[in-house]
Amino acid sequence: MTAISSNTFTKIGSKIDSAPVEISYRILELFSGGLYSSPTKAIEELVANSYDAVASTVQVIISTNLDSSDAYIVIIDDGESMDVDGLKNLWKIGESFKRSGKANQKRLPIGRFGIGKLATWVLAKELTHICKRNKDFLAVTMFYGKIDDQHATQSSKLKLDIRKLTEAEAIDSLSFIEQESLQETVTLFGKSSKKNWTVSILSNLKPMAKDLKIGRLRWVLSTAMPLSPDFQCYLNGNEVEPTKLKTQPLQKWIVGKDDKVARNLKLDVDDKGQSATEETRYGVNLSVLKRITGVAEIYEDSLKSGKSEEWGRSHGFFVMVRGRLINLSDPLFGNTPLSHKTFNRFRMIVHCNGLDEILLSSREGVTETDGTEELKSYLRSKFNEVAAWYENWLEKKETQNRLATRLGNLPRSLMRRPLIELVINALNEKIPLPRLTRIPTGLTKDEKKTLLEKAESYLQTPEGFITDVVFEPLSVDSHIAIFDVKENKVIINSMHPFYRNYEDYFKNTEPFETLGVAEVLTEAYLLQMGIRSDDVNDFMMRRDSFLRELIYAGRVSAPLAADMLREAGGDIKGLENAVASALMNLGFIVNPIGGSDEPDGAAYARSSSLNPDGITT
Repeated sequence: MTAISSNTFTKIGSKIDSAPVEISYRILELFSGGLYSSPTKAIEELVANSYDAVASTVQVIISTNLDSSDAYIVIIDDGESMDVDGLKNLWKIGESFKRSGKANQKRLPIGRFGIGKLATWVLAKELTHICKRNKDFLAVTMFYGKIDDQHATQSSKLKLDIRKLTEAEAIDSLSFIEQESLQETVTLFGKSSKKNWTVSILSNLKPMAKDLKIGRLRWVLSTAMPLSPDFQCYLNGNEVEPTKLKTQPLQKWIVGKDDKVARNLKLDVDDKGQSATEETRYGVNLSVLKRITGVAEIYEDSLKSGKSEEWGRSHGFFVMVRGRLINLSDPLFGNTPLSHKTFNRFRMIVHCNGLDEILLSSREGVTETDGTEELKSYLRSKFNEVAAWYENWLEKKETQNRLATRLGNLPRSLMRRPLIELVINALNEKIPLPRLTRIPTGLTKDEKKTLLEKAESYLQTPEGFITDVVFEPLSVDSHIAIFDVKENKVIINSMHPFYRNYEDYFKNTEPFETLGVAEVLTEAYLLQMGIRSDDVNDFMMRRDSFLRELIYAGRVSAPLAADMLREAGGDIKGLENAVASALMNLGFIVNPIGGSDEPDGAAYARSSSLNPDGITT
């Protein structure tokens, strides 16, 4: 690292004006020390200033050894920069000019309190701004040490020298910055230099700066700042990219899209967002804070683990205002504790610019109002929706795992060999294609060879031939289950009358899964015993007919009755049976009549008040 001499950049140049500052040590202690209690938060404020200055690129450079007496922190950006008046306005404590002028036209500024510059007090005794505005080079240095030495409760009146530099002086003052750290992100000098730029140098660092963790800072910048194609941030020469989880979520919910929570809370939804992404196109309109957008996700594994937890968090609520995260350290966003099992796997990013008016000065919280309570209510309800889905998914997974484990523990003679031999014999055309095992047809010679080798390999390994059991709508006429050879999974026919009739009675789907696997294996057992394929096919059809007649002979469920009516079509007899089943489901007693010139049947409703028999036609 090149040696740094603060005498160079804090003194170089010719004084042309001064910036008056009136502030006390007590104010700095209360505002800066209280609001910016971590070094990463203070640096984030400087990067936010660059964003508000309409910078397209910002470079953060941290000395390798922060314990060194010549260590420094530098922030460079190519934003609007400052002229003499701008440097004067910069040190007007409690006043902000960011939400007027050009910046307001190009992007929504973050700052509005005029105290963000005080964040630097917790890091350094000296803060120098060197600016290029058009062709002029200007510099100003705040010596916090003078205020610190006084510890005065009354205001200290300072006059900061505004200095004009030649290009040679500017080059000399910034020569300590290692050029490889810049990686040509912001060119400061020469023909290709930026028209405007600002270099903020923190020198004579305080103890808090020495606690700075690069990993934590990278997470804060990647998560809390509005990184986008028109604003790129670099840390020690490496681009800071928006935080992305390496794993894919199990499920995600777009705010405003098919939004059950919004419907239950009687909130309006819309799809009027300008962006092509679902996360911003759809939205929910709160009564006070207006439109919010975002996405909720649930992951299989906990997001709260590992070294990354020391740097930042990946779980919980991420509430963004004007693109900036406002609850860095509060994953609950003020909500009461939620179920740890789900919450540690839960992630929700929500954009709510309506919170801007009630932000606390630290921008790490909001004033408690009816609007915030409405937002929290929506967030809690969305979490509960996700938690209910996750609990249901977990129960299904545990059931499947139990079944898969039991299937894997069965003897090969029961589970693997009969089914594998069936597939091999069918592929070699020694037997006709089976009814309950789906074997692809029209294969090329190489495709058939590959499939045969795959099947034969399972005879030599402990791995189960059936790797999954799933539910899919095949057709009403299809068998209750089939085995897909290419996918190694048993498919339970969710359209089969037996399943449709009983699905509402069983919260646990394992009985259907077990029945389906047993049906597939029964066909394989019969063929392994040498029984003729035609006889096996006839036997399996009779078993399936039995399951169907067992249902049709009694009172069928409402879903099945509806299916029967839809499927009847032009089948007169089928329609008669479907109508009879539907009436029986409604509680009627149905007697078939038939015969020439006779009605198809009669339906009787029980009504004890109409006649002594309790039945009326």
